[in-house]
Amino acid sequence: MILNYYSTTKIRLNLGIELPTSGIFYCFFAKALYTYTKINRNIHYYRENFRTFAVQMQKHSKRIEKQHLNAAVRSGLRDGIPIAMGYLAVAFSLGIIAAKAGLTAPEGFLNSFFTRASAGEYGVYTLVAVQAAYVEVVAMCLVANLRYMLMSAALSQKIAPGTAWWKRLLMACCVTDEIFGISIAYRGYTPPAYTYAAALISTLFWASGCAIGITAGSLLPQPMTTALSMSLYGMFLAIIIPPAHQDRNVLYALLASFTLSGLCALAPVVSQWSSGTRTVMLTILISAVAAWLRPIKTDHDGTA
Repeated sequence: MILNYYSTTKIRLNLGIELPTSGIFYCFFAKALYTYTKINRNIHYYRENFRTFAVQMQKHSKRIEKQHLNAAVRSGLRDGIPIAMGYLAVAFSLGIIAAKAGLTAPEGFLNSFFTRASAGEYGVYTLVAVQAAYVEVVAMCLVANLRYMLMSAALSQKIAPGTAWWKRLLMACCVTDEIFGISIAYRGYTPPAYTYAAALISTLFWASGCAIGITAGSLLPQPMTTALSMSLYGMFLAIIIPPAHQDRNVLYALLASFTLSGLCALAPVVSQWSSGTRTVMLTILISAVAAWLRPIKTDHDGTA
């Protein structure tokens, strides 16, 4: 059908809308319909491309996050192996003490796996050997390990903002003297996976050493047992000496802690306190004074 330019006849479309048959009107209508169809096609095209781009970016982000996680785990295992080797020797001597207290190898393994504290475990095994009350064992272990609460508070400043609370809680459960030392010395914010990996490998060796010591019993002579019990302190010195060599403020804090610890052990009133209480009080005092006089300036990424 040929449409007349001046036609006034009306036709009905499938949509039920009556439109004039004017040629000019249909030219504009066809142009608008074509433009709308083209724009709609472009919108669909760009929407699909954006959706594909978003999926690719999400996969790339997960890939990068997985790479960082694997790097943190490898670093934690690498730094935790030397600690684990030292733990194996020290836990062996604790196992001998646990055997004298009547513990079996599985019991010693589980106790060492969930405790991971040389002083605390030594006190527990000593009290178990004399059949002390549960309240005394809990109180002694709490006082001996109260320093871990301070270490956890200090380590919280090395955790990146936005880290889930359960990851922070698990990091606190992994804290020992040596794990705290390498975690706090980590450059920038400490990844939770780093602490987890270091704690896992060292804890397995610690618990295994205790079980092996219980199995071996008291076969080793006393001088060798005494020498093994001192290896933990030597390992901790190996952790704190490098930072003290690089930063004089750390060196001054260490010298103050050694001096005040010796003086408090000889003071009339303070010497009556338990060693754990003295350690906690000196840690709070020295760290507070050091933070007040020489605060550590950090960047936005946590790097000092």
